[in-house]
Amino acid sequence: MKAANQLVINKVEFLKTMPLFLDLGPKTLKGFASSCISCSFKKGEIIYSEGQEPKFIYMFKSGKIMFFTNTPSGKTIIANIISTATFCGITNLSIDDPYWTSAKALENINGLRVRRYDFINLINHNHKIAWELIKLLEISLRSGFNRYISALTTSSEQRVLDMLYDLSNKFGLSVPLNDEEIAFLTGTTRETTTRAISRLKMKGIVKKYRGRLQVLDPISLYNLKQYYPVI
Repeated sequence: MKAANQLVINKVEFLKTMPLFLDLGPKTLKGFASSCISCSFKKGEIIYSEGQEPKFIYMFKSGKIMFFTNTPSGKTIIANIISTATFCGITNLSIDDPYWTSAKALENINGLRVRRYDFINLINHNHKIAWELIKLLEISLRSGFNRYISALTTSSEQRVLDMLYDLSNKFGLSVPLNDEEIAFLTGTTRETTTRAISRLKMKGIVKKYRGRLQVLDPISLYNLKQYYPVI
C-alpha cells in the first residue's frame, strides 16, 4: 500500500511541473494522477504508430520527438520534429480516427500516459485546460502554415538553409538528421538539399559526419536565415 501511495505521489509531483495542471486542486490532481501510467521510451523507439487506434495521451517533461509517415513506396516523410515535448497524441484527442502519423523518440524520455477518455473527462470538468490545449494546437497550426507559405514563396535552397537554422535551435550544433530527412522536412529533393549543404560545407559553416550535421559557424548560418512574418 505504501509503495502504491508513493507511486501516486511521484505522479502528482510530475504533473505539478507541467503548467497545464497548475490550477488543479489537490484532490483532482491526485485523482487524475491515479489514472496515469508511467512510461519510458529509448532513443529510436516508436511511441505510437500510424494507423493505430488513439488510446492514450502521452505527457513528458521534455524530450525530442519526430512525427513521420510512410508512403506506399516505403519512403519516410517527416511531418515535424519537436525538441521539448510536453504532450504527444493530442491531435487525435477529440476524434476516433487512427493516428495519421507515427511518433518516435529521438532520445531517451520518461513520462506518463493516460487513457484518452480519462483525459477528455478531466478537460470536461476543467475548461481552462481545454483553452491551454487550444493554444498548443494553434501554435502547431501556425508553424505548419508558415512552412506552407515558405514552400510557396521561397527557393528550395533557401528553405534548406532556413530548416538547418531552425533545427540547430532545436538540437544544438549537432543536428541528428541526414540529407534525405532534411529534404522531407523542407519538401525539396535530396539533390537540392545536398547541393545547399555542400555550399555550406565549402564556406566552413557545417560539417557532415555519421548521418549528422555539425554546425561550425552558427553566426553565418543565422545571417543566411530568411525570416518570415508570424501569422
